[in-house]
Amino acid sequence: MTAGPTDGDERERRRDSFLGGAEDYFAARPGYPPEILEAAVRLARLSPGARLLEVGCGTGEVTVWFASRGFPITALDRSPAMIRLARRRLRGAPEVDVRVQDFEREPPRGRYAGLILATAYHWLDPDSRARRCADALRGDGSLMLLWHTHPMPYRGFHQRSQAIYERMIPGWEPPASPGMSEQKIEAVVQELRSSGLFPSIARTSYDWSRTYERDLYLRLLSTYSDHRLLAAGRRRRLFDELAELIDGEFGGAVERPYRTELIVARRRQERVDDAPGGLADQAFRPEPGASGTSKEERS
Repeated sequence: MTAGPTDGDERERRRDSFLGGAEDYFAARPGYPPEILEAAVRLARLSPGARLLEVGCGTGEVTVWFASRGFPITALDRSPAMIRLARRRLRGAPEVDVRVQDFEREPPRGRYAGLILATAYHWLDPDSRARRCADALRGDGSLMLLWHTHPMPYRGFHQRSQAIYERMIPGWEPPASPGMSEQKIEAVVQELRSSGLFPSIARTSYDWSRTYERDLYLRLLSTYSDHRLLAAGRRRRLFDELAELIDGEFGGAVERPYRTELIVARRRQERVDDAPGGLADQAFRPEPGASGTSKEERS
């Protein structure tokens, strides 16, 4: 999980790095497993046809899934290039409005049953984001936050590549431990809870993986803000060494494990007997034959 820089200028600089690179983002970003999106619908208690808002929609990875299930959705992103690709993917989808719009500077009118931020919440101003999100929701609405983390410890290519990063990038910090990833996610839960705006909060996660051929993996890296902000020459040399490692020791491909985290925060407190299925039935399990594991908790 990327917590996002706390300094406002640095946060803006890194966020602005996503104004380009839409084609790489579309080709290489992993999307979100349907199992975790189905869990979001269930935990948010979205009824059929519930009106949704998505902030930071990118090229429409999540938007397409919700639109295909008949949810009217307004999807916002600051990048015109991202929005062009999202519109292309969503052409013909009914009741989908995809806009170039900055959620913080130009909040949309109206109130929504659900607000989705997929790998985007950390780019909002931490001093005001909980309130801004609550203001966009109906009194019974739900905030749905998604992130990808990397299960630890690093193994294989991901472990071997750290020596290259340390040599090529001065001040490179080693990957976060499992405890640090958990602390960052729990900090968001505590932020929402302490705001007093979201009395009912649930979490779940889903483990899965995707295999990338060498060139596609390098395109994936080029979509990350810390890589995008490297000087062009340094980034090229870094990618050349990573490509050599992938080809020489890993057969030209990288298996990238993911842990997709979901937080659902509801504006209205639920009684235990209101929860769908009751608390004992809330354990999130993959469909038969799916590769992944999951856990779920409520507070």
